[in-house]
Amino acid sequence: LERIFKVHGIPESEAAKVVKDIKKQFKIVYIKSHPRGYMEGKPTILFQLSYLGEDQKNAKIELENVMRELISRLSSLGAKIEVEQE
Repeated sequence: LERIFKVHGIPESEAAKVVKDIKKQFKIVYIKSHPRGYMEGKPTILFQLSYLGEDQKNAKIELENVMRELISRLSSLGAKIEVEQE
């Protein structure tokens, strides 16, 4: 399973500290970031979260937990979040 959301307003270097901490806490979810808009002065990061286990029942719960934690911590840094629908 996979979840995708965008983060606006903070550079990837600032978000990387948060991602590093969360990766340690949630090892079964792969977090990939794709920076965008840097050259235009409008930093945007597309986050792609993927569940790496075989337990589909647990996958949705773990992805939601990681996404909730990322959104909370990135928002506290001043980021605006845009969540894509499932």
